[in-house]
This record gives sequence, C-alpha cells and structure tokens, in this order.
Amino acid sequence: MKVRMAIGIVLLTAAAGPKIRAAEIHGRGEGRGDAYALVVGDNWRTACSVAAIEELRTRFQGDYLWLRRHGRSYLVRDRARLAEAQTLLEGDPTWKALEAERRKVTRRSRELDFEQERVEKASDALRDAERRDEESERRLGELETKQRAMESEIRALEEKEEDLDRRSDALERAAEGKLWALVERWIADGAARPLPAN
Repeated sequence: MKVRMAIGIVLLTAAAGPKIRAAEIHGRGEGRGDAYALVVGDNWRTACSVAAIEELRTRFQGDYLWLRRHGRSYLVRDRARLAEAQTLLEGDPTWKALEAERRKVTRRSRELDFEQERVEKASDALRDAERRDEESERRLGELETKQRAMESEIRALEEKEEDLDRRSDALERAAEGKLWALVERWIADGAARPLPAN
C-alpha cells in the first residue's frame, strides 16, 4: 500500500505488547482530528497516528472500535456493531478482489525482477566472451528480445499497480464515509460510549 500523509503499513512486534499481526494506518480521518481504530482479534484497521495506536494498546484489551469525532473520543464494544464496521471496512468483495490482484501483480513484478537480473548477467557474459560463435550470437539475440518483452511487461504492471491504488483508494474513501455515517448514528443512540478526556 502506498504512503499516505506519513505512514503505510506498519508491523507491530510482540515485544511491544500483545501479538498484533498488522496495523493498516492511513493518517486520514474525516478532518477536524477525526480518527478511528478498529481492533478485532490480532487485526487493526486504523486512520490515526502511531502514537494513538500505542496509547490504545495500553488502555484497551479485546475487540473494540475507538473513535475520535468532533474532538471527543468514543468506544464501541458491541459485537454486532463491530462486525458491521469490519464488514464496511474489509468486507467489500471488490476490495478483496483488488487486494488479490495486487498480490498477483507484486508477485509477478518480483519474478520479473529476478528473471531480468538473470537475463542481464547471461547477456553480459555473452557480450564479454572473447570469441562468439553463431550459437552465442543467436542466444544473445534471444536474451535481448526477452529482456525487451520483460521491460514492456514491467511497465504494464507498474500501470496496473497505479490503477489498483486509485481504485483501492476510492473504495476506501467510500467505506470510511459510510463508517462515519454509522458513527454519527452510534453517537446519537449511545452505542458509541463517550470516553473521559485524558
């Protein structure tokens, strides 16, 4: 995932507290200092600072949705509402398809990088040979053709990654917009419990 405001994906280690596999941090809320952290099991999905995450890790255990909205902090622990928030932020099949496609693109990019390095070394070795016969000239031509094809595929993959980033960002903005609408309802009906100021 690309960097937003300051931070992309951060892996939190067990040495820093309970085991957490990954926290996805976006550093963007709705504005006015709005932020959230959805914690379900070992998974964190957040739009807040690393400092806020560290504070939350020491203050709360278990599953929860912490919110900062309009300058006030709230906590939601109701399992049904947590599931609703999680579905909003992670359950979109389009999002999952994009992430699966991103993994394929990333894997293919790595394969191509490795293959390109191998082809370059083989080409260099053939070019540096004191004597080249017809077979080595043919092989060099094949390697150069393969290298051009790989460069073309790499450019296509880079364009695809950019497109996936744009589409992913749009889905994420839409999901977060829906989350903030839910949050407003939860604040109004008391499901989002106000927390005392620190």
